[in-house]
Amino acid sequence: KVREAACLLDLPVEMRPCPGARSGFSDELFDRGGKRTVPYLIDPNTNTEMYESDDIINYMLTTYTDPETYDSKALWPLRGGFALWTSAFAALARGFPASGLAKNA
Repeated sequence: KVREAACLLDLPVEMRPCPGARSGFSDELFDRGGKRTVPYLIDPNTNTEMYESDDIINYMLTTYTDPETYDSKALWPLRGGFALWTSAFAALARGFPASGLAKNA
């Protein structure tokens, strides 16, 4: 959701891999925030750090858009229950492919 919102808002972001939140940048994430939960936003422009997709999306909207020129309804599929249910159905249909570690992880 956060990646999609950043693309729609045309914001440059750096994504760091944390496969299964057990390797990669996971230790750095744990040192910064005390959890291995993703997504985790680090905004060096405002020294803001936060978890939770919906909170990050709302933060990006309020910080990097002009409410008078941007229609926040454009992101309705990424906010709230709609995204949860559609992603749950997609995972069911695919047989939960991301529920385990990749063979090369």
